[in-house]
Amino acid sequence: MSGAPMVGKVRGITVTRSSEEGTTPDGQMMMIAMVASFDENGNVGDSLNFFGLHHYSALESHIAVIGGTGRYFKANGFAIVKNVAASANEIARKKLLITVYLK
Repeated sequence: MSGAPMVGKVRGITVTRSSEEGTTPDGQMMMIAMVASFDENGNVGDSLNFFGLHHYSALESHIAVIGGTGRYFKANGFAIVKNVAASANEIARKKLLITVYLK
């Protein structure tokens, strides 16, 4: 599992807040609450729960791993969230790269 990308599905909610000075990317942040379901074979299975704030202007943000199901039951750790450049056709979509570290 270590070093190998995993495939799965993510469900959750994001809430975006802009700075009081305007809507510049420097002041934007996103609250993330989500569940990622996956296994090593790409079949939807065990899941991890995440919660935290992601700041768009930062190179990376850390969010908490707050549990899970299956082999990730009572998981504890953190995830590093990075912005990924979207193509011109996907301007409305925000893409994130999430790397997970479990204790």
